[in-house]
Amino acid sequence: MASRQFACRLLRLAIVSCLFTTAARLADARTGAPPLSHSAQLAPLEQVAVLELDAIDREALLAEDDAAKADSLAKPLRFASPVDMALTPADSGSWERVADGGRVWRLRIHAPNATDLNFGFTHYRLAAGATLHIWSEDYDYVEGPYTAADASHAGDLWTPVVPGERAVLELYEPAGAEQASELVIGRIGRGYRDLFRLDEVADAKAAWCNVDAVCPEGDGWRDEIRSVARISISGTYLCSGTLITDVPGSFTPYFLTAYHCEVRSYNASTVVAYWNFESPVCGMLGGGSLADNQSGSIFRAGRQDNDVCLIELEEDPDPGFGVYFAGWDARTATAPQATFSAHHPQGDEKMLTLNDDPLTTTNNCNLGGPVGTHWNVTDYEAGTTEGGSSGSALWDSGTHMIVGYLSAGAPACSNPINDCYGKLAVGFDGASADTRLKDWLDPGNTGTRFVPGSDPGGVGSIRYEGFTATDTCSTGQGNNNGVWEPGETIQIAVDLSANSSFTSVQGTVTSQTAGVTVVDGTATWPNLGSGGAVTSNPPHFTIRIGSTVACGSTIQLTLRVTAAEGGPFTFQLTNPVGGSLQPDVPLAIPDNGSVTSNLVVTQNVTLSDVNVRVQIDHTYVGDLIVSLRSPAGTTVTLLNLPACGDSNMNVTFDDSSGVNLQNHCAGTTPWYSGVARPYQPLSSFNGQSSAGTWTLTVSDNAVGDSGTLVDWELLTTPELSGSCETCTGGGPGAHTYMVGGIAHAPGLEGSNWRSKVGLLNRSGATASVSLTYVRGAGALLSQSVTLADNQLQAWDDVAVTLFGVSEDSSGAIKIDSGQPLVVTARTYNASASGTYGQFLPGVDESDALATGQSGVLSQLAKDDDFRTNIGFV
Repeated sequence: MASRQFACRLLRLAIVSCLFTTAARLADARTGAPPLSHSAQLAPLEQVAVLELDAIDREALLAEDDAAKADSLAKPLRFASPVDMALTPADSGSWERVADGGRVWRLRIHAPNATDLNFGFTHYRLAAGATLHIWSEDYDYVEGPYTAADASHAGDLWTPVVPGERAVLELYEPAGAEQASELVIGRIGRGYRDLFRLDEVADAKAAWCNVDAVCPEGDGWRDEIRSVARISISGTYLCSGTLITDVPGSFTPYFLTAYHCEVRSYNASTVVAYWNFESPVCGMLGGGSLADNQSGSIFRAGRQDNDVCLIELEEDPDPGFGVYFAGWDARTATAPQATFSAHHPQGDEKMLTLNDDPLTTTNNCNLGGPVGTHWNVTDYEAGTTEGGSSGSALWDSGTHMIVGYLSAGAPACSNPINDCYGKLAVGFDGASADTRLKDWLDPGNTGTRFVPGSDPGGVGSIRYEGFTATDTCSTGQGNNNGVWEPGETIQIAVDLSANSSFTSVQGTVTSQTAGVTVVDGTATWPNLGSGGAVTSNPPHFTIRIGSTVACGSTIQLTLRVTAAEGGPFTFQLTNPVGGSLQPDVPLAIPDNGSVTSNLVVTQNVTLSDVNVRVQIDHTYVGDLIVSLRSPAGTTVTLLNLPACGDSNMNVTFDDSSGVNLQNHCAGTTPWYSGVARPYQPLSSFNGQSSAGTWTLTVSDNAVGDSGTLVDWELLTTPELSGSCETCTGGGPGAHTYMVGGIAHAPGLEGSNWRSKVGLLNRSGATASVSLTYVRGAGALLSQSVTLADNQLQAWDDVAVTLFGVSEDSSGAIKIDSGQPLVVTARTYNASASGTYGQFLPGVDESDALATGQSGVLSQLAKDDDFRTNIGFV
C-alpha cells in the first residue's frame, strides 16, 4: 500500500520529532490490488463529478466540545462532524467503461477544512468480483479493496479515516456481473481533530503529561498493551477498549468498552477498531500508524448503571496485528492495591497510566448513583486520562487481570485525581444475557469468575467471508427471488478464507430462530490456504423457514468450523425474512420549509397501540413541528415548536411516557434521546387499519437553520412485519426421509448386495425432490427430480442408476421433498447364493430420536440361520 510522510510535531521534552510514515490497510486488514484508476487509462480526475460539502469550522467545533465537558455526564469523544445523505452510484458520480469490459464508478468528495474523512455505506451489497476503494486526493493513502464479503451482519460498511479534505470513492464492476452493486452513502464524517497530524489543530491533542505505550513504564505490561484498541462509532465518536478472553479460551473477539460510548445493537456495525496506534519513540506523543484496522461488530451486552458494554468484533483481528486477549477477574475480593491502564486520550496514540494507591468503592460517578458499582482511583503516579480514554480497562497490578473499565472522571496533568471505573464484578452479573458479561465470557456457565490472559500468537485463523443462498418454493411464490420468506427452503453456500493452511475443513450450522429447521446442517470445504475465499462443497447447508416465522424478523444461524489444524471457529450468519419495512429517508429539512416521508404498509391489522421513533439532525429543534398522518387520514402532532435551541433528537413518542418535551431544554447535544410523550395522543390511531401509506411531516418554521430527517419507524401493537410472499407448498426439504442400508457391494457366501428405492407422490401437487447419497467413504452426492401428482419413480441398484457410483459403496440416502411422499426401499442379494433381501422403510425426520430420547430394537437374533446388523443414520 502507498504511504505518506506527514508533518513533524513538538515533543514534550522540547525535541522536534522526525517525519513519520503511515501505511493504509483495508478495514479487515487484508491488502490487495490498488484502485484501477491508479494503473488504467481512465478519464482525468478533474472530469469526475464532485460532491461539495459545507466547510467546517474546526476551532468552533473544538470549542463546542470543550463547553460540553461542563456536563456532568460522560460522553464519547467527538472527532468528526457528520453529514447524513442517501447517495447512490445511480444518482451521483461518474461511470465509464474500461478495457476489460467492466466499468468504474467514481465520486469525488470535497469537505473544506476537514482534516480527515470517513464514510458510512448504510446499504452495502457489491456484485460478485466487484471492488471498492477509498483514497485520499490530497495524500498518497488508500483504503481497500473492499469486496462483497466486507458487508457487516447489518448489511452496511463503515470505513476507517483517510487523510485530508478530499477523497475519491471508486467502485469497479467486472464484465458480466450478474447483478449490479448496491451502494448507499448514508453518512460522511468530516474530521476536525487532525487524526493524521497534518497541521496540528490547536487543543486537539493529548496532554503533555501522558506516557507513551512504548515507554519503560509499560515494560511489565507488553502483553496487556497489545489488547487495547481505539474505536470509532458511527463515524463520529472515539473511545478506547480492550480485547478480552473467555472461559473456554475460544479466542472469540470479545471487546470490552463503556456503555456511555454509545455502542448499541442498532449501531454496533459502525465500529471501526484501530490496533497498535502507538508512538514509535518514548516521549513522542505522536507518530503512530492507523494501518492496523478492522470494521464491524455485534452488540452483546451492556447497561447504564455499571457503564459496561461488551461487543464482538465481526472478524478475528489479523494475526499480523499481534493482539493479546486480556484476562479478567470478576471476583468480589479485596480491592486491588495498585493498577495499570492503557488508552487513547484525545483519540491519540496509546498512552499509559499507573496508580500505586489502593482502590476504593464508589457510586456511579457518571449518573450520581447507583451505589457501589464503581472503583475509584484517587491519584495517578504517572500519566492521566482524557476524552477518548473512556472504556479503557483497569488492570490489577498484582494479578494482571482486568477489574474495571473507565466510566468518568476529570483528572488533568496539573491535578491527576479521581477517575472512576465500572466494576467488572458488577457488570459480570445482571438480569439478562444482554445486560451482563457472564453469558458471553462463561458460555458454559461453569461458575468461573477469573481467567488469565492468553496469546493466540502463531495460531492461524479461518475467516467467514459471506454466503450465497438459493430460496426455493415449489408453488412459485417468491421462488428464487433473493428474498428469504416463510415456507421456503434455503440452500446456503458459505465462503471461507484463511491466513495459513487448513485441511479436513468441515462445519455445522445450528439455528437460534424459532420455526427454522436445519435440514442439512453439515458441509465440507476444500483445503484452505493463504489466499482468496473458498466455497463449501455441494450440497452445502439447507434450512427450512417455517410458515409461522414472522415476516420482518431476522434468522440467526451459528456456524462452527473445525479443521485438522485447529478450531472451532465460530461465526454468526444472519438474514432478514422478507423485504424491509423502510420509509424514504434520509431527507433534507429545508430552512423555513417542510419535508414529508412516506412509509407504505401492506400488512392489514387492527392497531391497538402506536408509538413512533423519530431521529432528526437539526441545529435548532425549537423551529420544528413534527406530525404523523395515518392511511385513514388522522393526523397527530408529535412535536410542536419546543422552547429550546438545542440540536438533534432521537425520540420514541409514547403516550405512556411522563416526559414532556415542549419545555425541555438541557443544553445538550442531542437535545433529547429516549422516550417522551407526544404533543397530541397517539391513541387517536387505535382501532384503525395499518394498511396504506403513513406520512411523517417535519416542518422548519423559522429562517437560519436546517437539518435532516435521518430515520423514523412505526412501533405498533400488533407488531408490523416486512413484505413477504409466503410459500404455501414448501420447497425441497419441507419433508425429509432417511433410508439406511443402501449398498452396491459384495458380501459373504458369494452374495452381491444391491438396493432399490421407490418414491410415490400422492400429495395432489407437483413435488420437487432432492436425494443425497451419504456414503461411508467419499463425498456426498446429490440428485434432484420432479414428481407429478400420483407419479411413481423407482431406481433399481440406486447407487449406480441414480448417483453413478459404479465402485463398491454403502451408506444411506437422505430425501428432501416439497410434498409428502411414500418412500420404500429394498436391499437384496442379486446373486444365486446367499440370503434374500429385506424391505427398508423410509423413516420420516419426525420419527428420529432427539437428544435424551431412547428407542427399542426388537427381533434381534444370532444363530446358525440368522444374524442382526444395526446401523445408525
